[in-house]
Order: sequence, then C-alpha cells, then structure tokens
Amino acid sequence: VLHDAVILEDTVRANLFAGDVPDAALWRALEAVEMDSRIREAGGLDAWITQDRFSLGEVQRINLARAWLSSRPLMLLDEPTEHLDDEQGQRILERLLAHLDDRIVVVSTHRAPPLRDVHTIELQP
Repeated sequence: VLHDAVILEDTVRANLFAGDVPDAALWRALEAVEMDSRIREAGGLDAWITQDRFSLGEVQRINLARAWLSSRPLMLLDEPTEHLDDEQGQRILERLLAHLDDRIVVVSTHRAPPLRDVHTIELQP
C-alpha cells in the first residue's frame, strides 16, 4: 500500500483487485477499513468510481481494503494512515494488522500510532 492513494476509473470491485472473492468478503474488508457505508452510498460493489468522487482518506481506505483482501505473504505499508485522523488510523491499522497476523507486515510511517505486539525500528538523522 503506497501513501499516494490512487484508485482506477472502474468499479469498486475492480479497484479491490480481488478476483473471484465472494461479495461477503469484499464487504468485510470495506467494513474493516470503515468504507462500507460510503460504498453503499456510492452504489455498491459494481458502482463506477473515479478518483474525484472520494477524499484522499477514502481512497486510502480503499487501498487498505486491497491489503486486507491480499493473500501475499509479505505486506509493505507506506504511510498507511497518512490521510486519516489519528483515531481512525489507529483503529483501522490495528484491525488490519490483526487480520494479517500470519504474514510479515512492514509499516513505514512518520506518525506511528501506539500498537501492541510490534517491533519498532526508529531511524533518526
């Protein structure tokens, strides 16, 4: 997940890069990143979406839903909560890390929320 959050001009479903994942799993991912209500308002999983229909924080959360749905053994999250407020960012990151607990997850961030059960490396000038 890159900090420059982007979405494709396509459906929500296509933007989740989830292939044949059942709808229920897509909705669980969207709920985990607190985007399920917004996507329902936009027309659901098959609604056509564009970058300008969503705030940067909403686009970032769609990107985090992609990570939720990914089966990759290694996840790199670059500034995953950059466009979110502190409380929402912490909630979503905690959920995501709990969901990905069977994988290696590297999070690069300038504002690290207090998280449990993580190894932290601080780089200083």
